[in-house]
Amino acid sequence: MKFFHRYKIGLVMISCLGAAAPSYAPNIYWQKWAIDTNGNGADGVYTGDINRDGLVDVVSGWEQSGDLRLYLNPGPATVRQTAAWSHVDISDGIAIVGIEDAAFADLDLDGFYDAVISSREGDTRSLGLHWLAGDHLENPADWRGVNLVPAEHSSYMKARAAQIDGMDGADIVAGTRNLDAEEAGIYWFRAPPGAFPGNASQWQRFYIGKVDVKTVTLVIKDMDADGLADIVFAGRNGVGWFRNPGHWTPGGDPARATWERIMITARGSEFTFCD
Repeated sequence: MKFFHRYKIGLVMISCLGAAAPSYAPNIYWQKWAIDTNGNGADGVYTGDINRDGLVDVVSGWEQSGDLRLYLNPGPATVRQTAAWSHVDISDGIAIVGIEDAAFADLDLDGFYDAVISSREGDTRSLGLHWLAGDHLENPADWRGVNLVPAEHSSYMKARAAQIDGMDGADIVAGTRNLDAEEAGIYWFRAPPGAFPGNASQWQRFYIGKVDVKTVTLVIKDMDADGLADIVFAGRNGVGWFRNPGHWTPGGDPARATWERIMITARGSEFTFCD
């Protein structure tokens, strides 16, 4: 009798759930509109308003064809038309083959995007910084680019800009993947004094900590509400964050700082992305 009672309850629950299921039209999906189909292997698409017109622009690397392109939003009337999206190559001749990610950056911390960071693995294995040096956003000749780490090659997967040490402009945080004898990890690049980002040799790189296999997500947020930018990451087998140690001083040595590694979860069958 008790078994029969439980059976009836289960049947009623299933009936209720079936009745409460939302109705929707079958085979109706989000419609897709192409912005660009000329490259090969679009990777690391990032959005933001780089020309300050209130519209969402797009930057993307193309891994196989080796392109780094900026796409400017044409406005609501023609946003669904591929031909209306103007695009410009912003690589400045830097080898982009193997690019894994491209992201807008606000280097002078004035609240507006003014540069793009490219993260590259494969043969190029470097971190690129690209910024508008002239007056015309849509002219490739007005864009400049440098490799920040020509002498310290790593397979970079993600990079973001933010104020880490409270000094000078935005610093850059980047994550790598396992390659050869080098383990995946998170690094930060201390911004040099002054407004010119092209001083590649003055961007000092410092190690933060280890990531499992490869960096698939990198987010900079103040996780513990202490006013300092922390680093949230996802590796192949876990999600965690590095706590900003703070106490930065102009004469201090960032290499001596210890970033506490705090795991949120170390269980999972291959993490991809999180936000």
